[in-house]
Amino acid sequence: MSNAEVNERTELYTKRSMEDLSSPDQLRDHLKVTGVPVWIIMIAILVLLLGLFAWSAFATLTSYTSANGTVQGVVMAGTLQGEALEKSTLEGTGDKMVCLIGDMETVLTVSGTDAEGNRIAVGPVPLPDGSYDVRIGFRQAKAIELLLN
Repeated sequence: MSNAEVNERTELYTKRSMEDLSSPDQLRDHLKVTGVPVWIIMIAILVLLLGLFAWSAFATLTSYTSANGTVQGVVMAGTLQGEALEKSTLEGTGDKMVCLIGDMETVLTVSGTDAEGNRIAVGPVPLPDGSYDVRIGFRQAKAIELLLN
């Protein structure tokens, strides 16, 4: 090292600081060791992130739309139409839809389309004949797919 570099260093640091850092044994005095609380917080965050990842791998999120369902006998027919039909991930007949009637949940099977092009799903329900306001699940996605996209 040249004298200019040494002079420059001594100008940047006080003489006391240079004396403290002059020996490798004294360097240990300046290192800060993380305490137990820091490790506990780091482990808690790691467990939380792993739990979120595990949940997202198994959780399925369903998008619902309001619809009318008609019950005749013990069979309900629900119609998926409009924007929900356009955004639907259902491919064709045989696909399953979740149908919520109040607190009751049932599964309807897509049976085809009507004259207007709306998708019709049917399935058994233990309700009296009539017309019901229902919520039909028209799209399902795994939570992890939403995180990775």
